Amino acid sequence: YDYQQQREEFYNQMLFPAKAERFQKWFALNEEKTIRSMIPVTFKNIRFGDNRNEIIRRLDKPRFDMIKNEMALPYRILFYRDFHNGISIVSQAHLLDDVFFFGCHVFQNLEQSRFIAIKSMVIQKYANINGDSHLKYDKIIDESNNKIFFEDNVILKICYLTGDEMVK
Repeated sequence: YDYQQQREEFYNQMLFPAKAERFQKWFALNEEKTIRSMIPVTFKNIRFGDNRNEIIRRLDKPRFDMIKNEMALPYRILFYRDFHNGISIVSQAHLLDDVFFFGCHVFQNLEQSRFIAIKSMVIQKYANINGDSHLKYDKIIDESNNKIFFEDNVILKICYLTGDEMVK
């Protein structure tokens, strides 16, 4: 049982979504509880449509590079790990046919109150809403139909999905 195998198992557990079928559901997310934003949605400092080399140029070499064979086109996930204010974050950039289309921040062992504070910061970045009224929203959509949504179950996640019709 070696180090490489342990890493692979760890990143397989962090992989979100575990099954690619979830993307179809997310592309069809309704407009309920949605904030419209004039600011383009970006993940870390990469843009939807960037290729693997561009992502590595901007974010550096990933901690783990996973290739999946469950889609018709080549599908890979680049994993990055960060620690901010004692919070462990596993970020993933998903590429289909070498095109970035989905990103996700997975927060490990984060209490709900801190997640709400992070969610507030994200919403305030994309929408000019003050006070607590913004907490009723769970999606942000920009003018290109790119989405940010918050998965608020056992492990907390912030997800970024392209609005590009070609990916659907």
